Amino acid sequence: MEKTKIFIAIPTTGIIRTELALFLLHLDKDYDTEVVFTFGGGISHNRNLLIEHFLQMDYEWFLFFDSDIMPPFNILEMTKNGKNICSGVYYQWQEESKKLIPLVLQIKNNHYRVFDETCETDVVEVDGVGAGCLLINRKVFEAVEKPYFMFGYNDKGLCNLGEDLYFCEKAIKAGFKIFVDRKMICDHYKTVTLKDVNEWRNKSMWWK
Repeated sequence: MEKTKIFIAIPTTGIIRTELALFLLHLDKDYDTEVVFTFGGGISHNRNLLIEHFLQMDYEWFLFFDSDIMPPFNILEMTKNGKNICSGVYYQWQEESKKLIPLVLQIKNNHYRVFDETCETDVVEVDGVGAGCLLINRKVFEAVEKPYFMFGYNDKGLCNLGEDLYFCEKAIKAGFKIFVDRKMICDHYKTVTLKDVNEWRNKSMWWK
């Protein structure tokens, strides 16, 4: 039986979490995988560079891991969902609200908000996701125009759109849907103060 072919892309500035390195050393042998890194450079440039490398090969699936992400060991099974674009779940500290939020978003009143709908299924359609653990089928890159990832800026020169949401918006305009697999919960390693941890530790978590 032919194995599912997955190109694993990791944009880095030269540093990778030990936990992710160990994960890569123990990839599921039931899949045909290729792991490629970038070193240095800007994040959007690195993402586009990795995609160009992917398109020169014959892999069906492209899977981003950011260098500070540790995915679950069964993450490659996300290909079985059959979704052209599907993200795992990982959390980020939101400084302005002092909250821990998942990078899974929906548009409300023309603004991105944390997705908070009650759902009965694990694989859910959303409006935007981060690219820290993002699975993309080859056909998406063949349909979406370059650049795939790019930051957006307002007329004052301030960034008002992340490169990940830029990609999501272009993919949706090209006719694709964005999904998140709530079973695939990743570790996301960041440095925060224990004071901040104490403020939110007893609050209810997402989708509970």
